[in-house]
Amino acid sequence: IMLRMLGQHEYGIYELVNSIVAYLNLLNLGLTSSYIKFYTKEKINGTNDDISKVNGMFMQMFLVISAIALILGILMITNIQFIGEKYTEQDFQLARFLMFFMLINMVISFPNALFVAFMSAKEEFVYQRLIIVICNIAMPLINIPLLYNGGGSKGIIVVTSILTLVRFILNVFFCLSKLNMKFIFKELMSFTFFIFLSDVVDQLNQNIDKFLLGRLIGAVSVAIYSVGFSLKLYFTTLSWVIPEVFIPKVNRLVEENDNKGVNTVFVNTGRMSNFVLF
Repeated sequence: IMLRMLGQHEYGIYELVNSIVAYLNLLNLGLTSSYIKFYTKEKINGTNDDISKVNGMFMQMFLVISAIALILGILMITNIQFIGEKYTEQDFQLARFLMFFMLINMVISFPNALFVAFMSAKEEFVYQRLIIVICNIAMPLINIPLLYNGGGSKGIIVVTSILTLVRFILNVFFCLSKLNMKFIFKELMSFTFFIFLSDVVDQLNQNIDKFLLGRLIGAVSVAIYSVGFSLKLYFTTLSWVIPEVFIPKVNRLVEENDNKGVNTVFVNTGRMSNFVLF
């Protein structure tokens, strides 16, 4: 629908900017996965204060990352010409507008990731998934009429930003009021390098192709490529839905040195994922 209403050129610019801003996700450094590991360790071996210290430590990290992402994003916006030479000044203005709101979404997403990880660690999947489902349903319900009334890519990114902020507020409220999440701030500590390395590889695989197409060929090629990429993404996402729910359980079993239990979870989730994909 976006491709039909926006046209190949504008949709291509939208996807190109989206792929560039996505590189800021590398600043996450695998912290979301690391948080669940640290939380589980303190839940089994520590006290409530130890968990609060973990919360405070990771919140500090995410806030620092948000600040770095904001600075890098502003540098990209002010030097938007780096996306290529095949664009007009009007294209650059559109790219700046889109990148600004995508940057705001990214800055919000980092601290929000901590609250999502906290819900996952406590296995509060019903509320967490309910919020995601509601936002994902609201997105097309708002955006499709907006597109048919000439809202364009600018209207879509503004709506996306509003829904991102609403999701963040709801997650904060649920964690603080319902799950009694607390913070004790202390010095920062190191995190898992290999999770970060995995994220780097994922980001390169998922976004470098769109950037190269946009810079070397143009926005239309990005638009056509993005349609095929989206269809592939819908399929591969299914393979992660089931295992993601078992991450807290696996971390708990590892802390308890229950290798047999870990093996059982791996076999069962692998089997279920394959059934879904088949």
